[in-house]
Order: sequence, then structure tokens, then C-alpha cells
Amino acid sequence: MMNQFYYNELQLHAKNFETLSPEEKEHNCSLFINAVDILLQLHRIAFKEGLLQLEEVAMHFGDDVPYHQYLSDMIIAVIDGNEPKLVEDFALLRYSAKGLRGVEGWVFLIYLLGTLQIQAGENEMRTEQKLLAMMPKEAEELYQKREEEKAAEKAAKDPDMLFIASLFDGELAVGPEHEHYLLIKTCNSAIISLESKTLRALLREGNISDSTLATAMKGFSGQARKQILTTFFHSYSSLDAVLLARQYMNMEPVSFSEIAEATQTIFSKLLNLMREGKIVIPYDEDPERYSWLDLVRK
Repeated sequence: MMNQFYYNELQLHAKNFETLSPEEKEHNCSLFINAVDILLQLHRIAFKEGLLQLEEVAMHFGDDVPYHQYLSDMIIAVIDGNEPKLVEDFALLRYSAKGLRGVEGWVFLIYLLGTLQIQAGENEMRTEQKLLAMMPKEAEELYQKREEEKAAEKAAKDPDMLFIASLFDGELAVGPEHEHYLLIKTCNSAIISLESKTLRALLREGNISDSTLATAMKGFSGQARKQILTTFFHSYSSLDAVLLARQYMNMEPVSFSEIAEATQTIFSKLLNLMREGKIVIPYDEDPERYSWLDLVRK
């Protein structure tokens, strides 16, 4: 969690943004979106190849990366093995010493949050959500519109992508009155909360079969299905994600008891891996995100 100074400065930038002309706002928004794009590219490299692979990239940022020296220094600080708090303190000290304001200051803060997200191994979807949340609404709307246009264009060329994305909507299959509601809701919340590396560990160490996953997904919300399928997509391959999605869609009808059994299998394996220390949930750092643990502890 960032310190209060960070949030105070972000609020100040947001207030100053409202005083800009439409042309200045448009220019700034393009720089904010560019910064998010660069961070997500770095996130994918770190996810697939490891943090050390970022050094080469960080040392050769071009003019297409706004205020690239700030980002380079932050990435190098992470690669050098500094703790997140030290990386944050170093960056904010530099920010204050230079008296950064305007778009330069805001981009700096975007870089800092994105760098810490990459260092923490946070999943890409959550990183993107946090970065968008700190941008002005004009920039967020432009970004979302662009992503929707890109997704539509890609889906038109790749029916499989459209097929997978069609599973990202929907609520839990059961309501509060259902006997299996608490189990399915708790496991669903746990899946959504897990960082991508933690979900990968659960799938790998838990040796969870595709059949069990597909069955449990019948009870999950679209957000949990998205978490699972995007993890498959990035950790394994697009083909693996498509095969799991097809298995989910084409499997014979299953009963709620079968869904509950598959869900219990996944959740039990998660809890066992936590007890063995193979999976660590940083509850104290973000109690709201991991609130499902409160139910487990009762």
C-alpha cells in the first residue's frame, strides 16, 4: 500500500488537470495511456521471462517512452534486489527533490505504482485495473474505447478469442438460499483475489485437472472464469485456454452437487498448500481483498 504522500500528490495532480484546456487534456491523456501500455508490456516480459529480463529493456528505452529515465531507474532498483518499501522511498524522494508537477509528475506516479505491481508479481488484469483507476476519467475512457476496438478487431480475426471472452460475464450460479452457496462464493472470491503467480502455484502444486476446473467453473462468476482462463492463456498457451473453455462449454450437464464437489477439491487444495507454506496469502497487507479468509478462520 502506497504511503499518504503518494495519494496526496495524486489528488493534487487530479485537481490541476481540471484547469487544463481540452487540447492539453488530450495530450496528457495520450501520455498517461502510453505509460500504462509500457508498464503492461514490462509486466508481460517479467511474467514470462523473469524480472532480470527487464534490465535490457529498461536500458534501451527510446523517446517513445515518456520520461523514460524515471522508469529505467525504478526498474533497475527492483532488479538490484531492493525491497518494495525502499524502491518506493527512493522514487518519492526523487519526485520531491525535483518538484515534479504537471503531466511529468503524474506519469512518474503511474510508473511507480506499475513498477511496484510488477515487483510484487501482481496479475496483469489487476495491475491494469489499478493503473486505470489512478488516471483521469478522460484517459480511462479513451483507453477503454481503444481496448474495445482492438478486442473487436482481434476477435474478428480469431474466433477463439471471442469465444473465450464470452465466458467472462455472469454472476454465481447459485443464490444465498442455496445449500452450496457459501462454499462456491468463498472459493470464487479466493480465485478472484489470487495473484497470477499464486493461482499458477495452486494449479501446478495442487495438480488440479481440467475436468475439475471446468466443473467448478460452472458455479463461478464470469470474473473468476476470466481469472482462470487468462492465467491459462499467459502461463501455458492460448490453445490450453481454448481447450479448457471448450471443455467448460461442451461438457455434459452437471448437478450442483458435482459443482460443489469440484469446488471443494480446489478450495481444499488451496488451504492445504497454505498450511504447507507453498502458498502465502498476504492478508495483513490487504484484508479487504482477502476477506474470504475471514470466513475460513471462523
